[in-house]
Amino acid sequence: MVFQSVILKNHISMKKLVFSILAAIVAISASAKDSTKVKMNPEQKANKQADRLKTELSLSDDQRNKTYTAILDRINKVDAIKAKYKDSANKKGMGKEIQSVKTEFDNTLATFLTGEQMTKYKELEKKKKDKMKAHRKEKKGRQNDSDDDSDGDN
Repeated sequence: MVFQSVILKNHISMKKLVFSILAAIVAISASAKDSTKVKMNPEQKANKQADRLKTELSLSDDQRNKTYTAILDRINKVDAIKAKYKDSANKKGMGKEIQSVKTEFDNTLATFLTGEQMTKYKELEKKKKDKMKAHRKEKKGRQNDSDDDSDGDN
């Protein structure tokens, strides 16, 4: 009888130990997930985007530098607009301002990109825009699916 009691206590202790280890693993993996998303500053973002465009559009070094400057200017302007509208419900106003910055950026690019490069740039932007629309639509569909699941038919 004493032997069974010792085994039962050890069994409960093992369960607690296993549970504690699992909880620690979950906590560590959750914090690791958060730390893998490194927030880049505007200069880093501009560098990354300029390097990507240099490759995709076959930019010269001079074009790459001008692209970097234009991208950095666009990022700073968009960040300022987002900060201005941070607590506002006027998202359309923010969108219009951001769109005007985007148009200004495209016009700046047109001053130093060749016609062929500009055409390719517009194609890349269209693909990116289409991909974002599809992602939003998919995300909205998933939200609607989860709304349908919780319709209170219990």
